[in-house]
Amino acid sequence: MNQPPTPAIMPVPTTAQQLVLNRIAMQRGRLALLCAERQQRQATAGTGWAALLSTPLLYQAVYVARQHPLAVTALVAGAVAAGPKRLARWAGVLLPLLIRLRA
Repeated sequence: MNQPPTPAIMPVPTTAQQLVLNRIAMQRGRLALLCAERQQRQATAGTGWAALLSTPLLYQAVYVARQHPLAVTALVAGAVAAGPKRLARWAGVLLPLLIRLRA
């Protein structure tokens, strides 16, 4: 009734399985290295939003475009579909608001 647990017997992997396990181990190592590099960049770059808001507007736009490429693509497609007259009308409304927010 009170028997000690039997140790799990691990089967010896075949050559193909060992190759897959090696690839998995290499991928985990690469991911750990990338994670460490990203954390180091964030630590030296500043405090996220505060560092981003202190940069020029063009750099902020490029940062957002790199982080959200599908959203930027949808925005550009919507702008092309709207046409130049409608874009100029909306720019006349939105630009003063953005300038007030920025100041």
